[in-house]
Amino acid sequence: MFWDHLHDRPNQQTGNKGSRWLFPGTLPGQHIHTDAMMGQLRALGINLGGAWNTALRSLVEELQPTLVANALGYSYQIIHKHAADAGVPMAGYAGRGSLPR
Repeated sequence: MFWDHLHDRPNQQTGNKGSRWLFPGTLPGQHIHTDAMMGQLRALGINLGGAWNTALRSLVEELQPTLVANALGYSYQIIHKHAADAGVPMAGYAGRGSLPR
């Protein structure tokens, strides 16, 4: 699906030919507006809140929750709650994500 989309991206006729954006917008050189993307995903029946929470839980299963919080600008408490809900061992341990200095 990814490669099919990449080779047949929409909005290529608006001056975006060869655009670096995975989801080019209608204005040349611009990406699709977030509201437009959300509307398209909702039209496909995708639950955006559920998808976002699933993505966060997958991240905290792969990476230290503190690193995820720092990278995405979330509070440590929220990300550690996602980690605990995902069953990540020691997700509530405050020192788990600490980096040595």
